[in-house]
Amino acid sequence: MVIKTGQLIPISLQLFDGREDMNPIAKLFSDAGQIIAEFPLVHFGGGLYLDKSYPMPDDTKFIIAQYHVRKNGRPDDNYEITTDTFYAVQPEPKADKFALGRVIDEKTEGIIGHVSNEIESL
Repeated sequence: MVIKTGQLIPISLQLFDGREDMNPIAKLFSDAGQIIAEFPLVHFGGGLYLDKSYPMPDDTKFIIAQYHVRKNGRPDDNYEITTDTFYAVQPEPKADKFALGRVIDEKTEGIIGHVSNEIESL
């Protein structure tokens, strides 16, 4: 999944059996292989666990989210460790806005007009 830098990463884990009494955690790794965050996921419903509070950093090419399912603070061997990969892209730079105009005659001291997003030929 591609995420713009600064946007929240949609961390989610769906347990195949719909269990609601587990304590999964997410570990986020940078493209350099370093753990940059670790946090619990919150149960949303029907075995779906979520967290959308971590923004995509602008100093990495991708983030790997690794999910560990736990019960009572201990790893549960009934579940595999799974991963998601999120690729970072820079947001489109916003174009500078400017106004174009022309002087109607030499006596004009000011111009009254409006600015629009359309470009008109002068």
